[in-house]
Amino acid sequence: DTERLARALATKRRLLEDEAMRVTGALPERGVADLRERRRLREIAERSVEPASPKAKGAEPIRPKKYPGTGRVQPPDDGDVVENRTERLLGTKRYVKVRPARDGAKRGVFGFVFAVVAQPFRLVGWLVASILGFVLIRVLLVLVLLGGFGLGAYHVVNVAIQQMESELRREGGDDDAGAEDVLDEILSKPVRLAKTAIVVVREWSEKRASVRAAAAAAAAKERERVANARREAFASVVGAAADADAYAVRRRAIRAMVTMSGSPDLEWRHGLRCFNGLVRLANGGSNRPYLIAEMGGLEAATKALSRWMADKSLDQPHSALQLIRALVHAPAAQRTLANLDVVRDGTSATVMLELLLTAPGVVPLQRSGLASLWALIHLAGPRSGVAEKLLDAGVFEHLEDEWEDSHADEVVAHGIGGCVMQLAKGDARAQARLTELGAQALVSKIFDEHPGVTYRGRFSDLRAWLRAGK
Repeated sequence: DTERLARALATKRRLLEDEAMRVTGALPERGVADLRERRRLREIAERSVEPASPKAKGAEPIRPKKYPGTGRVQPPDDGDVVENRTERLLGTKRYVKVRPARDGAKRGVFGFVFAVVAQPFRLVGWLVASILGFVLIRVLLVLVLLGGFGLGAYHVVNVAIQQMESELRREGGDDDAGAEDVLDEILSKPVRLAKTAIVVVREWSEKRASVRAAAAAAAAKERERVANARREAFASVVGAAADADAYAVRRRAIRAMVTMSGSPDLEWRHGLRCFNGLVRLANGGSNRPYLIAEMGGLEAATKALSRWMADKSLDQPHSALQLIRALVHAPAAQRTLANLDVVRDGTSATVMLELLLTAPGVVPLQRSGLASLWALIHLAGPRSGVAEKLLDAGVFEHLEDEWEDSHADEVVAHGIGGCVMQLAKGDARAQARLTELGAQALVSKIFDEHPGVTYRGRFSDLRAWLRAGK
């Protein structure tokens, strides 16, 4: 039913179209039969085959493609054909008038040459038009401004002239000189205005220049401040890096020197030279004594003294003795030395006592040895038992003998008294043994013969013990 209705509607529409074309003269009468016969044959052919899609029927496109700016319109492919339900049922088609696109390949050689030759002229024309348009716009703007200024000035002059005439009429005077004065006064107003404008512009320019100069000076000052800050930061970073590098280098050098000084494979004289270098570093202060003590400088010096006492054919180890004295009197190294085993078990103090026993009466050696022994007893502490070990080793007998030999030397006397009182400080058993040996009398002899000897209150807690032994 739907197909019959569609065919009936299509037939009726074709009849109406033919009638309209015949009335308007678009279709002659004699061609109507031929046209209808062709349509009838086409319908028979279409019904004899399978229904085809609009694309297979060759339907005209209804949505042409347009290219903006070129004026070209190109028909799309058959995939863009759109048909509604009625057109599909009636079998009608909609036609779109399409302007074919221009093919550049068909212009020929002359057209191509003309396009190439004309291209520079087109570019020049475009540049000229752009420049002229740019310049003309500004010229017109300047002319408009000048015209406005001229109109304003003309209006001001007219008003001034009218005011002058009214004043002359009011006064009733016909004096030419007065008129000339008034005219001069009127004409001088624009001049004054111009001068005033020039002064204002000059002041504004000077003010602007001063503001710019102040801003430039402030900017320069800020740049200089930033540059100085950057230089200081760079210098601090570089300095810190240099200090860190110097500390690492110093640490490696001290470690190498301590290792070589205590190495048994190194010649004795080279070991003594290492001790000399360590003595110079320790006397330099800073954290160098601490580094030397941490790297084992005291142990190496103690071993060197023991080796020399075992083989006195070697050169005397004065540098090792000086290193021990420098380390035990350095505040930076005392805490580290107090925790060393050679100090807490009395090894270093015993070796120092043995060295003093080998050279009685030698004042330079006794001075350094007694000062070092005193400091080692102090670092070991009263609870370590070092005082009793030294007393068992004969330290008090050596102190009495050295007093008999070198009592005239105040430095040796000061060292003897310091060792005696340091042995007794804080150790009750050592005080009892020293009392039996007559230590208080020896200390009294030192103070009696050398009144200038003072210990600055270091042994103030031993006053009762000293009085008890007298």
